[in-house]
Amino acid sequence: MDYYKLFDIPATPLADKVSVKKKYFELSRQHHPDLADNADESSVESTLAISSNINKAYKILTNPSLSVQYFLQYKNAITEEEKYPLPNDFLMDMMDINEMLDDAKSSNNQEMIGEVQHNMKVMEDLLYNEVKGIIECKNEADIDEKSMEMLKAYYYKKKYIQRILDGIS
Repeated sequence: MDYYKLFDIPATPLADKVSVKKKYFELSRQHHPDLADNADESSVESTLAISSNINKAYKILTNPSLSVQYFLQYKNAITEEEKYPLPNDFLMDMMDINEMLDDAKSSNNQEMIGEVQHNMKVMEDLLYNEVKGIIECKNEADIDEKSMEMLKAYYYKKKYIQRILDGIS
């Protein structure tokens, strides 16, 4: 299902949250399962399926990370099983951070753990700033092949950073 068409919005990495929210409430009222014709079982099932897609689309389009992922999948720039080669300098930085985190965890050094967490958030912000113009672009036609590659690299780096942050919690 094409969530951009469902919500009648342009295909962009970061959907306009106001438009998405407005359309979500409109679609939810139109396709609410409680309003389905209870006499017709296929109608109820259809309404439940549509309602489920509306809720899933809303969740994806209002979450910046999921929205970028969905956009990249929509444009066939990434696949589920893809093994994206991250740059060596990024991987070396991540290896250093992982070692620092392992040391902090083994010694139960909460200050060092907090420092690693802070450094990861700073790195995440720096990565975002590199592609901010692409992510916040409102016109799909303005996102060229080079921009798509930059967005893809951002997505995989951010995913890697998020795994480390998840490991801290």
